[in-house]
Amino acid sequence: MADVHANTTRIAVCRHCNQLLSRPDIEIRASVIPDTLGCHGLGPSQAVVVEETVTATLADIAELDQEISRLQAALVELQCKRASLQSFANAHQSLLNPITRLPTEVLSRIFQQCIIVCWLDKTDVPYRYERFDDTPLKIAAVCRHWRNIALSTPRLWVAMTFMLRPKDIKRQIKLAQMWISRSGNAPLSIHLSSYANYRDPMRKFMVLIGSTSGRWRHFYCKISLPMLQCISSIKQRLPLLETLMFNFWEEDDKALTTPIDIFAQAPRLRTLRAGRDINHLSITLPWKQLRTIIHRFREYPAQNLRDLLALASDVEYYDLHLGEMTGSMAVSSSHSPATVQLENLRSFAVSFRGSDPVSFFKAVHMPGIQSLSLATTKNVSWDIMTPCLVSICSQSSLEKLALNTQLSIYDSGDSLPSQHAVQILKAAKRLRHLEVPESGMSFMSAEFMEIFGQLDPSGTPTLGPNMETLLFCQHNNIDYELVAQALLSRCLPGRPSILKTITILCFQTQTLKVIMDKWQGLPCWGQLQSVGIEVQVREWNTYESWW
Repeated sequence: MADVHANTTRIAVCRHCNQLLSRPDIEIRASVIPDTLGCHGLGPSQAVVVEETVTATLADIAELDQEISRLQAALVELQCKRASLQSFANAHQSLLNPITRLPTEVLSRIFQQCIIVCWLDKTDVPYRYERFDDTPLKIAAVCRHWRNIALSTPRLWVAMTFMLRPKDIKRQIKLAQMWISRSGNAPLSIHLSSYANYRDPMRKFMVLIGSTSGRWRHFYCKISLPMLQCISSIKQRLPLLETLMFNFWEEDDKALTTPIDIFAQAPRLRTLRAGRDINHLSITLPWKQLRTIIHRFREYPAQNLRDLLALASDVEYYDLHLGEMTGSMAVSSSHSPATVQLENLRSFAVSFRGSDPVSFFKAVHMPGIQSLSLATTKNVSWDIMTPCLVSICSQSSLEKLALNTQLSIYDSGDSLPSQHAVQILKAAKRLRHLEVPESGMSFMSAEFMEIFGQLDPSGTPTLGPNMETLLFCQHNNIDYELVAQALLSRCLPGRPSILKTITILCFQTQTLKVIMDKWQGLPCWGQLQSVGIEVQVREWNTYESWW
């Protein structure tokens, strides 16, 4: 208990006898000779009095020191006891936590959701410096119950990422052994890369990883040829492999004399993400099985590309970045078909950096294409390119078209002219999404907007009648009032607009509000909202590019 005076000073008292703990019996003495303090003029009798006073005062100080030590010891003991009681309360309070009532199966499923294999989500071949994910260890360290669940959940231990180098290999072997043993028989996702092109094959580690090949589901590697040779035994032992991400060290690629064939037989392989310049001449794969391919080429013979496409003719999603394409895509013999038939191809994202896209599209037939994203840095002759795109749009069920001839604001490629945009959209009867994220002069001219807003006799828009979204870049020459009027002209009275979303990309953050204010200040802004047209203004760098 404590007594509180009017000045709100808190006074500690004994809870048993209600006596003050501040020792009121010890008072600060008044000097018996105040007039002589600070000088040396004491007489013999005064000196005796002062000596007695000092002795008594020091005795009081010693007694107070003992009292302070006693109270401090009591305080320490009380603090320790409080900490113990708090720990006891927390431990028992946790028993009332709703999470403790979750069934073990539910907790196990939640823990599995914590394991995110980031390198599988990347559209490009993953950057080789990936961090080892120790999430399972963190989960197991929370409490005994969670540890038991973690150890009994094999799928929690299926993802392994190793950045190999000889000085770390002993520790990495122990980690790999722990993960492998705890993953049971679950399919594995393994990411192997190295800091450098080591000649040391690190055989013990590679043999350990290779022994699990029957459980590989997703596999990435950028390791040296000597290390690859250590896992040559995995050939014909890849029954579960679905995704292969493969990359060479450049000097190994040049030194390769025969294709790597350890992945030649993988009955479930469907996805290939190949590093720069990886092709059918450097690696043997069941190309016919592949449904998703991501390729990067710096300089590549056109005939080799044609042969590669012919091998992977059942591909459904193809992401191709092509540098300088040498030679011609024309047929090499009279026995070869005039075009490569990609009848199952549904999505094609292609970037030509220095290559001519026209010859490529003339050599490829894609009747089932639904999404086409085309980017090029080379000056495009739209008089030649447009007929190719018109043919693709008219002969397929194309639903999404993205075009960009300027891959940065510094590119000088020719932007899509408005008259060519008209030809393409007239042919694209099923097109639902059009994206033109070019930084140059926009095709959104007054002439284009006039035609864009026209209806045929049946009341159907002449250009892109099924278009639902339109994306383009901000340009000072765009008249947004004309754009708005064209959008409204595409709507029949009393019916909502088929075109629902207009997205405008801006290169500068401060421009976003300016453009949005322009739209909201238009006299027809309310009409646009009433027919269901949404206008979005975004930064250019938020656009998910394919080039």
